[in-house]
Amino acid sequence: MALQYIYISPVGLEKIDNITCILNELEKIFLLPFKLGKFLECPVSAFDPIRNQYYANRILQTLMDDFPKDALKLVGITNVDLCTPILTYVFGEAQLDGRVAIISIHRLNQNFYKLPDDKELLSERLKKTMIHELGHCFGLVHCDDPRCAMFLADSIFTLDYKKCSLCLKCAEFFRQQVLQST
Repeated sequence: MALQYIYISPVGLEKIDNITCILNELEKIFLLPFKLGKFLECPVSAFDPIRNQYYANRILQTLMDDFPKDALKLVGITNVDLCTPILTYVFGEAQLDGRVAIISIHRLNQNFYKLPDDKELLSERLKKTMIHELGHCFGLVHCDDPRCAMFLADSIFTLDYKKCSLCLKCAEFFRQQVLQST
């Protein structure tokens, strides 16, 4: 079987700070190769002017339409505020046991909370969210361990409390899923 990559594609962003460092760290966590994907436009059809937010599921469809041939999974990173029909906001959204996920840095950034910029904290939050959403892509559901990256982060405080890793139970499930996928 040919080598497959987990692609990270900016969606509506010109660049992502520290992306090379983040990709290297994620490769160590997942033990899979990561690659920077092509820059994609944020679909206008995803925007809801009443909510002033973008529907995550519509961006997921755009990612599916641009899925690279040598990709195992594709994660989009955007700076727009994401929502779902039933949630006020989400840090990210993924297809459970699917191929694509989208993550927004909009609410991960300290500026959103009227606090001073903190690039290191933003990078840490981004990694936790990427682990979480990629976990969903590999079939992981929410964990009941509040320190596990697969725990549901319904606030920035919950996200900050989590570790940048999976608990033993989720890590073993993930390992089994990866063996089946590759």
